Amino acid sequence: MNRLKLLTAGIGALVIVVAVWSFFVVKFESPLGTDNVVHIERSSVLSNDTSDTLASLTFAEGAEDLEWSSIEIIVKNGNQQFPCSFGSMSLGQTTPSKVAPTLSADGVTFTTEVDATDEETYTQFNLPTQQESDSNDSTMEFSKTDVFLSNGVEWVFLENQEFSEVTTAEGLTFSNDTSERLDWYTYDMLAHRVEPNEGVYVLKLGEDTYKIQFLSYYNDEDEGRHPTMLIGALDQTLFPALLDETLVAPSPCIILSEDPQSLVWNASERIELAEQNTNICSQECDMELFIFYQTMRVETQVV
Repeated sequence: MNRLKLLTAGIGALVIVVAVWSFFVVKFESPLGTDNVVHIERSSVLSNDTSDTLASLTFAEGAEDLEWSSIEIIVKNGNQQFPCSFGSMSLGQTTPSKVAPTLSADGVTFTTEVDATDEETYTQFNLPTQQESDSNDSTMEFSKTDVFLSNGVEWVFLENQEFSEVTTAEGLTFSNDTSERLDWYTYDMLAHRVEPNEGVYVLKLGEDTYKIQFLSYYNDEDEGRHPTMLIGALDQTLFPALLDETLVAPSPCIILSEDPQSLVWNASERIELAEQNTNICSQECDMELFIFYQTMRVETQVV
């Protein structure tokens, strides 16, 4: 009888543990994104010109400031999509690659996803060019959760720093030890998720310096082994990828801000989206607007 009671109690405890674990997995919500709601006021005057104002955007009450480096804005008209930024946009990939960079709205920061699904071979990544490379020209290499820096790369991790807060590499103490994989994530046992640690890596490549923040281990289909990073240049570094005409081009949709030098979209600020030498919308335009923050869709309302 005692054995039966113990067995029953054990099974009951196991059921409770499984139920609690399942609850956390099912109820998991990504820490990325924002609760901000964007109000969209579409322009009532559109023509066949190439410099029309398309829409005005403001946040609903109770919003927070959002970093431009983590924002992506896309205007869609029919089957065509037009990125909006302060300067440049990414060009679509013409050849298959395991490295997929997308230029953020600030025109200088890349959100780059790496396919690290191969368990046998590392995906080699050249950071300055934002392209897949071979081992001789690699800055970082990826496989599953493993991320290694290449020999010759100096680095430092700034714990609990925000991406926009890191504006210079001056005064930092770098390590040249690249023998161990980066300790860039924590495994959430309850939610069964890989979660990036809060902070920013600063990498020194010769005289050039870059900053990296890991955003996610998952792609937009929630498939693992696709680490995604924010990447920007620091100090006087000339980012080669921004000069690559096969990778970036002038944006067809320009963001007009009250303070174009600000690193954030202020919670109380109204911005406008306008055509830049491109006829995106005419009088018959059926325009849709998509906004993403830290790769997550932002709620919008047409007013």
